[in-house]
Amino acid sequence: MKVLGNRILVKKIDPPKPESSLIEVIQFEQEESQFALVLGVGNGPQVDPEVTKGDTVVIKPYSGAPLKVNIKGKDVEAHMLAAEDVLAVVLV
Repeated sequence: MKVLGNRILVKKIDPPKPESSLIEVIQFEQEESQFALVLGVGNGPQVDPEVTKGDTVVIKPYSGAPLKVNIKGKDVEAHMLAAEDVLAVVLV
């Protein structure tokens, strides 16, 4: 699958192990998983060049359209996000 325009394809994941107080606060405040693994990135002008496939990112709660994608023969629950729904790249 090729992601087009200002979109980012992600798979929601559990929060990474906290190494700083900032991540602990985010974990405490969350209602739904706000962490995601980037599966694909469009090439639109609004996509930050620092967001690349394989990154762990913080996303807006309840953002994106859910869909199932087949990756290497396995069905994966994913979400297609607008570029502005990505708030930060987690540096762990």
